[in-house]
Amino acid sequence: MKISKSHMHSLLNIVIFLITTTTAQFHPQCSGDADGSVVISWKPSNTFQLYYVAIATSNITKPFALETTKQSTLNITQLATGHYTFTVRALPTTAPSLAWGPAWDKPTTDDSVECEVNNPISKSVSKSISKSIPSALKTKFIKTYRISEYSFEPDFLRNHDAASPDAMPLYLQTCSGSGTCTPFDAVVQSPKFFQCHDVLASLCPEQRGGAFQCMACADRHREQVVNACGNYSDADSLSLAEKGSFAVHWWCGVGWPESAPVQGTIQEFCVEMLPVPVPVLEEQNNVGNVSDGFSDYLSCNSDEVDGYGNDPRDPRCICIVYDDRLLAHQTKAELDRDCYIGKIPWVDETVCNCSGTLGEGEIPQQGNPSLTHVGRAPVYLPYVAYNVVPANAYPGQKESGFNYHFPKAGRCPEGVDIGTDGCTWRRLPRARLLYGQDLLDSGWDNHFVPDTITNQTHTIANNQAFKRAWKKLDNTILADSCGEI
Repeated sequence: MKISKSHMHSLLNIVIFLITTTTAQFHPQCSGDADGSVVISWKPSNTFQLYYVAIATSNITKPFALETTKQSTLNITQLATGHYTFTVRALPTTAPSLAWGPAWDKPTTDDSVECEVNNPISKSVSKSISKSIPSALKTKFIKTYRISEYSFEPDFLRNHDAASPDAMPLYLQTCSGSGTCTPFDAVVQSPKFFQCHDVLASLCPEQRGGAFQCMACADRHREQVVNACGNYSDADSLSLAEKGSFAVHWWCGVGWPESAPVQGTIQEFCVEMLPVPVPVLEEQNNVGNVSDGFSDYLSCNSDEVDGYGNDPRDPRCICIVYDDRLLAHQTKAELDRDCYIGKIPWVDETVCNCSGTLGEGEIPQQGNPSLTHVGRAPVYLPYVAYNVVPANAYPGQKESGFNYHFPKAGRCPEGVDIGTDGCTWRRLPRARLLYGQDLLDSGWDNHFVPDTITNQTHTIANNQAFKRAWKKLDNTILADSCGEI
C-alpha cells in the first residue's frame, strides 16, 4: 500500500503527539471582579494550541462545566455562591484533534486553584451571538448533547455526532431486542477495565486509540491481554459477551458501544450555525433528513466508519449508515435507492450511498453540503429495543428530536466569528457536564424495558429525568443562553 506524503505527515504528528504528551504546570490564580465573576489566569505556553478551565466543587468533585479559550486568562460568570476548584487543561500543538479526550494534557496539583464566589447566581444571561458577521448571514442556535467516546474526558464536536435533548436520552438507553444494552458502567461491563488498560499501556503505548492497528497489537500479545483483561474478541458489539472486549475495544477506539455514563462525561453545548443555502439544498435533491437549513446527516466516529480510515484521535464521517437511516424512519423506497449494494464486513451491515447521490459511494464527495454544514436526521419513538422494519410508512411513530453531525471542514476556529473564511458553525466556549449518577439522582431508571408501538412510558420517563438533571445543574452554573434573549 502506498502512503501519501500528507498521510505520512499525519501519522508522524500522531506519533510525535503520543510520545511528547506530558503534564503541564500552569499555576493558575483567581481574582474577583466587580460583577461577581471570577477571573482565572495562568502561565501560558507556546506548546499548547487551546486551553479549557474545568470547574468543580468539594461536593461535586468531577468537573460539571468547562470553558475553552486560546488566551491565558478567562472570566467565568453565572456561578452560584460557593467554593470552587478551577483546573487548567491544555491541548498540545502536536495533537491531531481536540475531538479526542486523551489528547489533552494530564493535570497536576499545580494546574488547579481554589476560589470563592460570593455573588448570587443571576438568571439574566446575555445573548451569545457573533458581533461582526455580515448582516446578510442569518444564523441559528442549537443546543446539543453528546457523551464522550473511547474516553472519560470531554471530546467536543469536531467530526462528531450529537443529539437534541429529546434524542440524547434514547441513545443512552440503546439496547438490542435481546437486552444487550449500551454499557452504563465500564467496570460492570468489563470488571478488569482499569487493570486491562494499565497492561495495554505497557504493551501497546503508541497505539492508544489506533483503531485496527491497535487491535493488531493487542492480538500480538493476546495471552498477556487476556490474562489482564479477560477474554476478548476482535468482532464488533456482539462480542460484549466476552468480558474483556469492552475494555480492549475502548483502549483501541474501535467498535460500538464505546461510552459509559457512570465514568464519562455527558456534554451540553451551544452551537451557532449558518444554514445551507436553499439553492444548494434543492440542487442536491437530498431526502427527508434535510430541512430548516441543515445538511444531510453523516455518521461519524462509529464502528461502521472504522474500516474507512476512522481514528478517534482525528475522527472521520461517512454517509448516513443503514442503522441511522432506520432510526430516521427513512422509507423503503429511499433505502432501496441508496442502500443494498453490499455489506460492511467488520459490522455485517448494509452499505449505503450518500442520500440521493447514486454512484458517489459511501464517502461524501467534494461539494456535498454535509462536509461543510451542520447536518441532522430525525429520531422517533418507539426506540429502545424496537426492531424497525423498512416500510413506506411507520404507523404510531412519535417525534423525539434529532441527531446532528458537525463537520470539521465547516468548523470555525476558537474565537473566530462565524462566516470567517467560509466557516459555518462554531461551538460557544461554555460546556456543562453531567454523569450517569446525576441521571440516577434525577430519577433515571436504568432497567431494561423495551418500547412497544403502544407503550414507551419507560423511555419517556427517562427523557424527563434527563431534563431534570440539567435543570438541577442550573442551581450551580447556568448554561449559555444559546441565542435566547
